[in-house]
Amino acid sequence: MTIGLSSFQLKMIAIISMVIDHVGMLMFPEEMAFRVIGRMSFPIYCFLIVEGFYHTSNVKNYIKRLAVFALISEIPFNILVSGNLLDVEHQNVFFTLLIGLLTVYAINNTINPMLKSLILVAGAMAAIALMTDYSFYGIILIYVFFNMREKRLFACIFMAVMSFIVSPIQGSATMAVIPIMLYNGEKGPGFMDKKVWKYTFYAFYPVHMMALYVIGCFISGL
Repeated sequence: MTIGLSSFQLKMIAIISMVIDHVGMLMFPEEMAFRVIGRMSFPIYCFLIVEGFYHTSNVKNYIKRLAVFALISEIPFNILVSGNLLDVEHQNVFFTLLIGLLTVYAINNTINPMLKSLILVAGAMAAIALMTDYSFYGIILIYVFFNMREKRLFACIFMAVMSFIVSPIQGSATMAVIPIMLYNGEKGPGFMDKKVWKYTFYAFYPVHMMALYVIGCFISGL
């Protein structure tokens, strides 16, 4: 029996944390406990993006999947966050993860240290310009997990410090240090090799947002 947490288990922790966060945002906006628990999900997703980059057999297909689901998720995200079909002032987290993946992909294929720095700045600026969820914080976090992949503890410490700098509530993301440090490098159950499960994890994001919106409308109509 392998000790630690597999990527499947990390994904489940991130998903549960994310759902708790969104339930709190939509139904219990004054109960900060929901949002505090929810801060755990994003650092785990950033960590998994980097692990996916190293383990995928085709990075370009990985990039395409993120791009497709970023577009698919935008309307559900807009509806949940602002109640509008279109909202150019805030883009969903898939766009942040996509930009982060593109950034580390470009850096990984570059030798020049100065150019690496410029690519990182460009990625952060792109997230700011597009007003993606978590903005430049997400891009830097993905880069940190990429650049310090062999020094995971230092990456987690950097993540914790940076999270507290961003905001007190984002400092709660420090809780993600425990599951990330327990990651054992394993994929998880055998069924995870099937494409249907791979796409299920991607699809969960837009589907759960629409489900929460419908539930919220039903509750408010009672």
